[in-house]
Amino acid sequence: MADVVMKRVYAYGGVAHDKSWVISILSKCQRVINAFTGSVESSADLTVLKEKLVYVLRNELAECLDVSKVTESRTVVEHELARVTTPQELAAFDIDWFRKIDGDRYDAWLQIGRDLLIIYPSKAADGTLTIQYTKLTDELVNNTDAFDLADEDVSPVLDLAELVLLARDKQIAPGLEKAGQLAAHLGLELADD
Repeated sequence: MADVVMKRVYAYGGVAHDKSWVISILSKCQRVINAFTGSVESSADLTVLKEKLVYVLRNELAECLDVSKVTESRTVVEHELARVTTPQELAAFDIDWFRKIDGDRYDAWLQIGRDLLIIYPSKAADGTLTIQYTKLTDELVNNTDAFDLADEDVSPVLDLAELVLLARDKQIAPGLEKAGQLAAHLGLELADD
């Protein structure tokens, strides 16, 4: 794929761009596109400590970008916790939600940014939740490394990498054209300013 991108910007042969650098750009672009599409998912168990509401995702689940679902196993039945989008919505459960540390079951979760996960309420004893999330894709290092994204999601990665190379080469007109194509493919609108 590095060769494909280099051919697209007429930089084949490694004179303008070193192939290992292009592979590192492809790796970063894959991560950006995956963060946007949420295509590569994974799940892991999270040990929820007693009397603790807030978890730092980079410490607990280092490869987690966005949480999509949280479940608790209650006597062999999976219970899905409610997703809330603001701390104010947690107040609908309890006005003093941030002090609720003696619950008998987990009810809701909130992700703040990419780093914080709030589980409401906390319990008086440790528990376990299953977290389903968009995974940080593996880093591409060699020309033989495979993309984590499905084949249909590789095209936007190549387009974004091409856009980065065009910007580095200061090829403004082709870069604007590629930006328009990429935006259309991802369903985005470009601003004129």
